Amino acid sequence: MAKKLEINPAEELKLKKQPPKLPDVIDIETLNRLMEQPDPKTPMQKELWIRDRAILELFYSSGLRISELRNLRFIDIDLTRMQVRVVGKGDKTRIVPVGSKARDSLLEYIKIYIKWMGVLTKNDYIFITRHKTHLNVSQIRRRVEFQA
Repeated sequence: MAKKLEINPAEELKLKKQPPKLPDVIDIETLNRLMEQPDPKTPMQKELWIRDRAILELFYSSGLRISELRNLRFIDIDLTRMQVRVVGKGDKTRIVPVGSKARDSLLEYIKIYIKWMGVLTKNDYIFITRHKTHLNVSQIRRRVEFQA
């Protein structure tokens, strides 16, 4: 018959805290291959690709989180200084750089945005659907995963 211990010998032990898992990062070769793919066949597919390329370029050059990118408004971007103002975790605001390819992609996408919306105002969200609604996080995630 097994005897029962009166005290727990492991009671004083503390486990090491595991470091948080870092997000996956796309390598430069895959990104270049992705960005250099041929233009889509239909005008609507091409317009969506222009938007998606702007999203991918901005993600890559600025290291934004999906929620930060989703909540960007035109008032938050300064393409002359090549930077965007984002509100991140804990409602902390920071300024992040925008690479030249991301800037060029955004400028190309702004033409599509104006075509879809008819007008652009500074408080409008930047990334929208072709049905003029604000892209949500899952839509952005699907587009990025589909492209990659």
